[in-house]
This record gives sequence, C-alpha cells and structure tokens, in this order.
Amino acid sequence: MKEFEKKHLSSWEELPLGDKVDRVSELMRSGVEKVSLSERLEIAVLLLDSAEIARSEQELVEAKSALKAAHGLLQEYKWNELEPVFDRLLVELARVNYYLGEFDEAEMHLDLLIENGRNPQWRFEAFELKIIVNNHLGRYKKSLMLLEEVLHELGLELPLGTDAVSFQINRLQGQIKQELQDLPVLAESEVQAQSRILKLLYIGGMAIHHTSDLLMTWAALQIVIRSRLINLPSVRSLGLVSYGRMKVIAGEIEEGFDLGLHGLNLNSSIGDIQYRCRVLGVFGFYILPWKESFHKSNGLLLEGMEVARKSGDLIGLYILKTHLFNLHFLSGKPIQELLGFDFKESYVGMELTYYITHYQKELIRYVVGESAFLSLPKQEARGMAAKLTLQEETFYRHYVLARYYFLFGYYKQALRSAKLADQNRKLQEGSPLVPANLALRAFSLTQNWSNLSDQEQMEELEWLSNTLKDFDTWASKASDNFSSTSFLLQAELARITSVPYQDVEAMYISAIQLAQENLYQKALSHELFGKYYLGIGQKGSASTHLQHALYFYHEWGAVRKTEQLTRQFAFLIREELKPKRGLDLETILYELAGEIHATQISQTLMALLMRVSASSRAMIQWVDPEGMLKVFDQKQLMDLPLLSKEKVDEETLVSYFQISHRNKTPLIFNHLSATQDDELGKISRQGILSCLFFPVGFSENQTMIVYLESCFDSEAYTAEIIRWVGIVARQGGVILDNARNYENTLRLNEEIRQEMMERQKLLELIEKQKDAHIQDLIRVQEYERERIAGDLHDSLGSQLSTLKLNLAHLFEQYQEEDLLPKSQKALQKLDEAIDDVRRIAHHMSPVSLKKFGLASGLQTMIESFGVNSQIKAELQILGFEERLDSQLELTLYRICQELVHNVLRHSRADEFRLQLINHGSSLNISIEDNGVGMEKSKDQWGMGLLGIETKVQMLGGTLQIESQSQMGCLVMVDIPVLEKI
Repeated sequence: MKEFEKKHLSSWEELPLGDKVDRVSELMRSGVEKVSLSERLEIAVLLLDSAEIARSEQELVEAKSALKAAHGLLQEYKWNELEPVFDRLLVELARVNYYLGEFDEAEMHLDLLIENGRNPQWRFEAFELKIIVNNHLGRYKKSLMLLEEVLHELGLELPLGTDAVSFQINRLQGQIKQELQDLPVLAESEVQAQSRILKLLYIGGMAIHHTSDLLMTWAALQIVIRSRLINLPSVRSLGLVSYGRMKVIAGEIEEGFDLGLHGLNLNSSIGDIQYRCRVLGVFGFYILPWKESFHKSNGLLLEGMEVARKSGDLIGLYILKTHLFNLHFLSGKPIQELLGFDFKESYVGMELTYYITHYQKELIRYVVGESAFLSLPKQEARGMAAKLTLQEETFYRHYVLARYYFLFGYYKQALRSAKLADQNRKLQEGSPLVPANLALRAFSLTQNWSNLSDQEQMEELEWLSNTLKDFDTWASKASDNFSSTSFLLQAELARITSVPYQDVEAMYISAIQLAQENLYQKALSHELFGKYYLGIGQKGSASTHLQHALYFYHEWGAVRKTEQLTRQFAFLIREELKPKRGLDLETILYELAGEIHATQISQTLMALLMRVSASSRAMIQWVDPEGMLKVFDQKQLMDLPLLSKEKVDEETLVSYFQISHRNKTPLIFNHLSATQDDELGKISRQGILSCLFFPVGFSENQTMIVYLESCFDSEAYTAEIIRWVGIVARQGGVILDNARNYENTLRLNEEIRQEMMERQKLLELIEKQKDAHIQDLIRVQEYERERIAGDLHDSLGSQLSTLKLNLAHLFEQYQEEDLLPKSQKALQKLDEAIDDVRRIAHHMSPVSLKKFGLASGLQTMIESFGVNSQIKAELQILGFEERLDSQLELTLYRICQELVHNVLRHSRADEFRLQLINHGSSLNISIEDNGVGMEKSKDQWGMGLLGIETKVQMLGGTLQIESQSQMGCLVMVDIPVLEKI
C-alpha cells in the first residue's frame, strides 16, 4: 500500500489541480479496494482544500471536478461519521454550482445539508447561500420564508403583517435612544448569534425590500440596535443610513437626513473601510439629494469610489459610479461627457446591473447624433446579481424609453413607458430617479392634453394635482433640484385649466430662472413656454423662446432634439439656425418600425408627419374596398383657440378625401381664405392657414389618406415638404397596413379559435349526452336482465322444479310398464329445461361476477361454454387481483360475453383464446380463434359487434379486428381506465 500511495500521491502539493483530480481518478479506477477509508478521507480533504483555492482564483470548472472527486471518495461514509467534512463539502459544492449558474444543483446540496446537518455554523452558511440563490432568481417570497426560518432558529421572529411590523417598529424606535452604558454584556455565543442575524438581515435585504417598506424599516432598526449590542459601529452606520433612507421614502425627509448624517459621521469617526463605500453611496444618492443640490453628492460618491478601490469592493465601486452617472444626467450637465464614463474597472463581467448605464448611454449616443437609432437590447446577465433586479431592469428600460419618446414628441408612448417605469420603481424608492420619471409622466400628459377625451382629462387631473403637491414639498426641501420642475408643472397645470395668461407666464419665467445651471431644464422650460405662446397666437414670443430652447438643447448636447424642434417649428426659426443636412431617412424608418401595435404606429406616424411638415394637426383616414371613409386616428400638436364657433370635423372635408382617393393625387391648399364659401372656408374661419390631403394606395380600392393642417403658416406645404410627407406617409402606411392586417389576422384567428372551442364544447356535450344516454340504456338493459334472470330463476325455475316433483310422484304412483320409459324421458327433458333456465338466468345476471369479480365471472362463463360446446376454450387473465368498479366490471363482462358468443355463433372454430390484461393505466381484451374469419367492414357487422363498439367507445377505448378468410380472426380492445379504476 505504501508503494501504491507513493506512486500516486507523491509531490501532491506541487501538482496542478487538474493533475490532482486525474491522479485521484486513476487511483479510484485501479486500486480503490486497496485504499482504506481513512486514506480516502485524507485525499478528499486535500481535494477540498485545492477546490477552495481554485474557486478563489475563479477556476470554477476545475474546482467542481475536484469536489466531485472528493464526494466520490466519501460515498461509503455515513453522515454522522464525517459530518464536518460533509458540511464543508456540500457548501463548497453549492457555492461553485451557484457561480457556474447551476442553481438547482446548488439548492439540492444546500437542502441536503439543512435537512441533515447539526452544526449551527454550517447550517447558517447553507441558509445564507440559499437566500442568495433565491434572491438571484428573483424568488423573493421564498427568500423571505428561508430568512424567517433561519432567524427563528437564531431567536428572532420575522414579523409578517402590517400591524405586527408596525408594533415592532414602534418598540425598536424606543430602543434606539438607549444609552451605551445601559447595554448588557453578552456571552461569546450570543455575540456570534447576533453577528449571524446582522449578516442575514443584510443578505436578505433585497427580499425584505421587495416585500414592504415597513419590513425594510424594521430590518434597518434591527441592524442599528443589534450592531450596537455587539459593538460593531461600522455595521451600525450602514443601518443608520438605511433607516434614514426608509424615513425619506416615508416622506419624513428631515428626520431621514439627520439619521443618514449621523450614520455618515459615525462611519467617518471610526475610520471604517469595509462599509464606507456603501454608507457614502446610500447617503449620497438616496438621502442628500432631497436636501442639497445634486452636485453636493459628487464629492461623497467620488470618495466612496476611492474607498471601494482600496477595499476591493468592485460591486460597491460600480454602484457608486452609476449613482454619479445618474446625478450628472439629472443635473443637466452636457451629456456628451457621460459617454466617457469608464466602467471597465468595476464591470465584473455582465453580471451586474449593466442596464443602469447601458440603456442611458444608448439614449445619449442617439441624442448626440452618434448612432442612427435608439436600441435597448436586453442582455442575458450571467452571474452574481443577474436576476436580482428584473423589476429594476424594467424600471430603467421604460424610464429611458419615456425620456426618448418625450424628447421627440411621442407623448402618448412616453406616458405609457413612464407609467410602466413607475409601476416597477420598488428598488428605486428614495432615488431622485423617481421624481425624474414622475416629471416625464406629468409633462407627457400635459403636452398630449388636447388629444385626451373629457373623461381621460378628468381622471388625470387629480393625479397631476397630487404630483404637483409632491414636487412643491420636495422643492421646499431641496430647491436647487426640484423648484424649476415644480414651477414648470404648475405652469403646465395652469395652462390646461385655463388660468389667466399673466399668472401662467410668471410660472414659466420662474421655471426658467430656477433651472440655473441645468441645461436640460432650461431648454425644456423654454420649449414648453414657446409652445404656450404659440398656442395663444403670440408667434413672436414663441419664436424667441423656441430659439432659446434650441440654444440650451445644443449646449446640453442634444443634436437630434434641435433638429426635431427646428423642423417642427420651421416657420418660427431663423434661417441661420436651421440644420444644413436633410432629414435622416434611416432614423425615420427606424422610428416607424419601433412599434408593433397599429394604434401606436399611427401615433408615431402622425407625430413624424407633423414634425417634418410643421403641421398643427394630423389625421389618418382609411378607405375600405366599398369606398367607405373611416377615421383611424388623429392627433393635435397643442390646444389652439378657435377663431370661429363653427364646428368643423372630418365629415366637413369628406368630399376632399374622396377626391384625393379617387384621383390618387395630393390635394394642396395653401393661403386659405375665410371668405371662401365652401368647406375650406369653414376650416379657415377656425384659424387654419394651410391643409394637405395625401393619399397612399395599397391596392385598387384600399387607400390611406393623410390629412395635415397648419395654423402657423399660410404656405406650409411646399414641394420639399410634400416630398418628405410622401416619403414618411408611404413608409409609415406600409408598416401601419401590415400591422392592421396582422391584428386583423390575430382577431380572425381568435374568432376562429373561439368558434372551434365552442364547437368542440358542443361536440363534447353531445358525446357526453350520448354516453350518458348509452349508459342509461345499458343500466336499463342490465336492470331488465336482472329482473328477467330473477323471474326465470325464482319463478319459472321453481315452477319447473315443482312440476318435475309432481310428475315424478305421479309416475311412481302409476307403475305401468309401457309408461315408464316415456316418463323417464319426460323427466330428463324437464331436467334439461331447468338447467337451461338456470344457465340463461346466470348469463343474464352472473352471480359469480357480482360476488367474486370479473376473473371469476369470466371463468364461470368459459366453463359453461365448454360443457355445452365441442369448442376448446382457453382463458388468460392478468393483473386483476383487485376488484374494479362494479359498473366497469359488468361492462367488461358484457364485452367479453358478446365476443365469445360471436365466436360460437359465426366462426366455425374448434378453439379460441380469450385474454384480459390490466396494465394499470389501461385494460386490454383480445379474443383469437382459428375459424373461417370475418369481414372487417362495419357494413357487414351484426348487432353484437356494433354493441361491443358502442360499449368500448363509451369507455373511451378502441376496437380493432384482424382477419383473413379461412385463417381465423383476432379482435383487440384497448380501454384507458386509470381514472375509472
């Protein structure tokens, strides 16, 4: 053995891990019987040590191979013989599985340890890793259940339910004020338990946060109090800023700020490096912006990033970089600078929350003109924090989409995206991104106000009023960050509710002044102010503010936004400010193709058409094959005052729509005059200066007609503008027509599917009624069989027996020589009649079937045929040890009885074999004879076979016949009877 060990295990420490595994594999193949259990243990521990080193060096596949080899060496050990090694091995296996993305295997190993392990430390490790795995997969409810279980083992009950959590919070808030000298001295074991509780609360924070803000507040309080109990001020500082954040979320900004500042100062005073990065991140991003200007957080975040580099906290470093990125964007600094943000040093693969910067960088690249279109591809993250943040990914995706849609005038789509982001903001609570998204939602509403129905306006007005109150509150705490938005929202709300002009104007001016260095906020305020002036007919003031908006958007870096504004309001922009390059056809096509639903495509198409043509209103009409006009969708740029009370709608212009459709040519009307005594005169009296009817044909009879009108320019539709309207309308029309056809196909398919389902339900109902009718017939038939059998046996059988006794008595009494032979023959015939009555009665209602089951009943039936027939019969029954349902047994008996009768009557066979097999999920009946065969066509079947088929179908089975002339016949019946059994 020593030679063998020397040969295989020499220089073990110097071997690479792969070679160690190979040597163990060779040893296991060639000499496992020579290696004692103690020696296996020694080798397994060496492999386990090596695997831990490999895992720390990210050599995960090698680590897994070593662990599997170690596990193989220890298979013959019992758990209680080697519990510490088994515990360590399972945790290490689970950890490697987790890093490799093998989550089910990881949970399997952890479950095994939790079920069998008794060592508190390893059980704690298992619970901790299991919570991490389930957080990773977004299974927050399961994580919370695990956290509840392990905290219970450690003596802490997780309160569930609003009342229980609120009660606990009130109690804990009182304990926070307890003086340090009043704290008890804890035993070492208690200190260890408290440390475990703190770690679990930290790890389970994601699941707790997803559950409720109240529960997260409770967890933060627990961290603050318990960390003080065991004198861990660094942990306590993290608990204080977390508690402060929860106070901010609850609207208690002043108290939240004080708590956060206390945590920050405590962390600074002890010179902590472990949690310093996280403390600075929470305070700098989730607390300070509610009290101070965004730029005040920059220094804290930069300091936290430096600490993270020193401590090796790459995840913390990445998170603080994303905070700095977001605050730069929100503060309205030039966005081109953000493209230079480098995340490589902290971007650990693709497993982190890549979308925080990835999506926003894609938006910036498009806005500054570096990319032709916006693309937000969803990437499959592979590691540690991948699926923790599905909800957060949804928030960022729709927050960025809302920004994009809002910037370029797609207000309906922006509103939809902002709402989706708001519904998924859970992990962003306390973040300044929440009010930023609310502002997008609010301004998308007000800018699209004229396109909302009266009912929609009434429903949204309350939300807008409540949102304005929130911004007023935030502005009172952090004026630099929220005052401009608050005044701008106030101005927009005043505009849509018809507040006097002077008051609205003062609000817009305040919004512009309070924007200070925020280039985006200044540009937006000027843009909305300019649109307001345009809406009330003050084109000079509108031109001034829109050109200011162009300047600030340019300073911000939004090249594409300046192009959009310039084209949309070309009639107000000085010639030298207009873009020199033409429209970007690739961008237009992408924007049109970016939606999938017809109504969304129509909204995008109309916004694009108004943008390229400087129109104030757009409408899309469809002409169906019958020549009927139908408005598909319409969009108005802004609320514009009517110069006349004379109402004009699409019906007024129907003749022009029809002419445009019939001639397949555009109708262009510039310089409209209010003096015209026709439909165009009516719309001119409403303030419309130019209009255009542009047809897009798809077939001989199907046409889309785009209607555009301008209240701004009497010569809006020049040849160049019409050319671009044609390009956009044709491209958009094809996409819209495809979407409509697709939706019609889906609708038709759904109608067909519904019709098929209804038809199927009807067929099933008919089949059920048919089966029920057949079952009723069979029950009636069986009842009649039993009644007749009873009458035959009890009445006719008794009478025949009595008659036999009477005749026998008479024959004995009159002993005449010539009568005796005849009397014996008569009595013999009478016996045969009695036997026939009994046999018929038995076949009609077999007693052995009822008493002893199907096997016994069939055995009796076959025996009776053998007595009365020259045919050789064989019966084989398998799997019927237990009784079946009585009705099923009776039906099967009748099927077999009819099959046997069919052989006896028609086959001319001299032998047959009946076989029944119960397969558990199905029953098989077969009968085979060596007779003349039979016709397989149903047309040739008699009542017997048709009756068999009906019974088989009633049971959901199948009937098959295999037969050739003069070569016998095989009949097979298969019945699925698992549920019936």
